[in-house]
Amino acid sequence: MAKQLERVWVMQYERNKDGTPKYIFADGNGVGKTQTATELQAMEAAKLQLAGQISNEINQIVESKIANEQIDRETGQSLTKFIAGGKNYIVQHLGYVRPEFKVYRNVGKKDMEVFVKIGYNAEEAFRAAERALEAKARAEREEEADLLIDEINRLLDR
Repeated sequence: MAKQLERVWVMQYERNKDGTPKYIFADGNGVGKTQTATELQAMEAAKLQLAGQISNEINQIVESKIANEQIDRETGQSLTKFIAGGKNYIVQHLGYVRPEFKVYRNVGKKDMEVFVKIGYNAEEAFRAAERALEAKARAEREEEADLLIDEINRLLDR
């Protein structure tokens, strides 16, 4: 457990060349009767938290572009609303998510609790978000999909 904690601690301080964090971290926990089901529950909670963080960061980019008048407020609000509904799409487009830290404990006589901490490469996370939002646009807004995808790519400087 000490080695797992040390590895996570080191990863949290790693930076990309531009000074941004190299990894995004999220955690989750679950309680259940079996270790497998409980671990799965904890991982899904962590993935949803990770997707929420990615969505929030993209929304901050949108807000920044609105503030700098690089996009108009109406387009920004539309994008914010669209991105906010994309968490489940983002979770589906994340690749393999490895738990960096896991702790098990017995709760009561029959239940088990699992806590997991996941780390995901930030650049990969944004590529997954981009793919997820493109898939969401194509599924939900067929007529406007290309315009929306172009706007998202421009927004994320791609």
